[in-house]
Amino acid sequence: MKPIQVTDGIFRLSAHIQNILFEGLWPIPYGMTMNSYIVKGRDIALIDGVCGWDGVPETLFRQFDEIGLSVHDIRYVVLNHLEPDHTGWLTALKKVTQGFELVATSRALRLAKSFFGLDASFCTLRPVQSGDRIDLGNGRVLRFEEIPNVHWPETMATYEERTGTLFPCDAFGSFGSVPDHAPFDDRLSKKELAFFEEEAIRYYANIVAAFSAAVKKAIEKLSPLDIRIVAPGHGIVWKKDPERIVDLYRRLAEWSTEPAEPEITLLWAGTERSMGDLLKVVRNEAEEDGVRLHVHKVPDTHISTILASVLRSTGVIIGIPPSSDPLPSPMAHVLDDLGRKRMTNRLFFWFGRTAGIYGQTNLQPDSSTDEELNRIFQKYQIRWENVWEGDSIRDEIDSIQQAVRILISRIRVRQESMEAPAKLAKAV
Repeated sequence: MKPIQVTDGIFRLSAHIQNILFEGLWPIPYGMTMNSYIVKGRDIALIDGVCGWDGVPETLFRQFDEIGLSVHDIRYVVLNHLEPDHTGWLTALKKVTQGFELVATSRALRLAKSFFGLDASFCTLRPVQSGDRIDLGNGRVLRFEEIPNVHWPETMATYEERTGTLFPCDAFGSFGSVPDHAPFDDRLSKKELAFFEEEAIRYYANIVAAFSAAVKKAIEKLSPLDIRIVAPGHGIVWKKDPERIVDLYRRLAEWSTEPAEPEITLLWAGTERSMGDLLKVVRNEAEEDGVRLHVHKVPDTHISTILASVLRSTGVIIGIPPSSDPLPSPMAHVLDDLGRKRMTNRLFFWFGRTAGIYGQTNLQPDSSTDEELNRIFQKYQIRWENVWEGDSIRDEIDSIQQAVRILISRIRVRQESMEAPAKLAKAV
C-alpha cells in the first residue's frame, strides 16, 4: 500500500486485510481496506488508524516516511471510533512516541484508557463534543460532530473545514480492497463503482443495519456541512460525487424499516430433488413478471449474503422442506438474525413440502410453522406481513403461483405509494 494525496494537505494511509472472516463473522472474499488520514496544517493530525496485527502498524508507519513525515511529528491523534480494526495500532504507537494529544469523545477516551492504557503518562486527553474545533494552522480547522451508535456509542465524525472533507470512520464505508491506482470514485469505471456499492450494501447489512435509526440521525446532523469529500475508514474515497455514498446510506437506513427495492428474496432449505419443482414455480413467476429474485439455499449461503439480499428486498418467500420441526434449525437461525438486524416491514409468505423423496410425511401440523414464524417476528417486533390469507401452502403449485402473484402485486403497490410523494413534489 502507498500513501495517496486526497486533496491539498490531506493524505490517505491504508492497509489491506483478506482471507479472514471480518470480526470473526463476515466473509470478505474481495478483501477489505482500512484507511487512516493525515491532515497537515502547521500541526499534524492523524485521523483514525488500522488494526494491530503483525506488520500492519508498521505498514502505516512506513507510509509516514513516504510523505516525508515521522510519527514524532503527530500533534493530534483523532479517534472517531474505538473498534479494534481502527485502534489496534495504538499499542505499537505507544512504543515509538508519546506527548501527542488524543482527541475523541469522552466515552471514547474512557475506552482508550481501558483498552490501551492511554492516559496522562503517555498523552494529553482532549475530550470533544459536537461543534468543537481544533485549529491546525495554515487555514486547517477540524470540527467534530458526535454521531453516537453508528455503530458504537462513542462514535463521532471529523470534518476539515477548508477542503470540506468528512472523515466518518465506519459510516459510509464498504467491504472490498481498494487498488492503489484507483482509490477515488472519479478513477473508477461504472462497473467498479457498482462493485463498491454492492459491497457497501453487504457491509451495512452485516454491521450497521441494526443501528439504522442512529444512521438516519447522523445523516441529518451532518447535512448542514458543506461536504465535498467523504473519506471513510473502509473503502474508496468519494471525491467526484460524495452525495452518492451518503444517499446510498440514507436509502439503506430506510430499507431496514420501510419498503425497499421491488425485489424478492427466496430462502429455502432441503434438497433440489425434494424442493426443486416448487422452487421452479417461484422462479418462473418472478421471471415472467420481470421481478428480480435473489435465491439462497439455507444453510449453504452465508448469512452475510442473505442479510444484504433481504435488506434490499421488499418481499421474502420461505421454502420449508419435510421436517419433524416447525422450522429447520438453520432456517430458524437465519430468521432470528434478520430479526436481530431489525429488518422490519417485509411482505412474505411461506410454502412447504408435505412429503420427502422417500414419501415420509411431514410430522408437524401446518399451524406449528405459522406459530414458530410468529414467535420469531414478535420477539423482534419486525412486523412482517403474510400476504397469503388462505390455508398454508403445501405442495400446491397453483397456490404457490397465486401467492407469488399476490406478493408481486403488493410490492408494486408499496412502490407506487413511496414514489407518489416524490412525483407530487416534483410536479409542484
